Amino acid sequence: MNKNLVYIVSIDHNSSRYNFSNFSKHCIDSWKYWCEKNKIDFYLQSESNPNVGIPIWNKEFVFTNFKENKYDKIAVVDSDTMIKWDAPNFFNLYDDEFCGVLDTANLRWTYNSINTYKNHFEEFKQTELSIYEYINAGVLMFCKEHKYVFDYLMNFYLKHKYILDNWNVPGVGKEQTIFNLTLKKLNIKQKYLSPEWNLISMNKRGMFNHNWQLNKRQVPFFIDYSYIWHFTGIPIESKQSIIEQTWSFIKNNYQ
Repeated sequence: MNKNLVYIVSIDHNSSRYNFSNFSKHCIDSWKYWCEKNKIDFYLQSESNPNVGIPIWNKEFVFTNFKENKYDKIAVVDSDTMIKWDAPNFFNLYDDEFCGVLDTANLRWTYNSINTYKNHFEEFKQTELSIYEYINAGVLMFCKEHKYVFDYLMNFYLKHKYILDNWNVPGVGKEQTIFNLTLKKLNIKQKYLSPEWNLISMNKRGMFNHNWQLNKRQVPFFIDYSYIWHFTGIPIESKQSIIEQTWSFIKNNYQ
């Protein structure tokens, strides 16, 4: 039995303006290929847990889908991430730490989000989280020993389910900041991975460009210089088209 797992949530839900399956299919194909190549189990959750209202909170219920201690290490990745065909096995990058990539795309947004959630929920009022220790929750890597983190998050969600399912404070995100506050509150040992393992805001960083001086090889920077491409920070109306263009360009490598 494989001892490591990649877990993805891709659920079409009436609370979303767009169906996730429209843009996630190619991303999922990339992960399936990579997992098979590296002998890693892959799990796609396409149906919501009956206790969950907003689909994104299914990530926090990851351990309810498997028997205790079935996997030594687990990665939870968003359905708008794509992994490069020849990416090395990232499960070899850490031991007992909780891993993620720092999210510095918009520090004002991060500051406002942290303070909004801290002020709203009593559980986090005394939690001091710096904007410089805030990870993006689109790619998370951890160990079976971190189950209690997800137990805490799951119980937090169920306790505040009505508020969180109907959360309408603009510009502060959903569960990502709660995730970060929980890691800080529980004093979880973390390891910050380099941006190549969760390259966010690619459009703002010019990563869709290529070296124009190399006329014979017009490969976008994000393909050459990173392993996991996160199509976030892109208007939802454009996301499907960009992912489809990317897949058309690289799909022959996943065979």
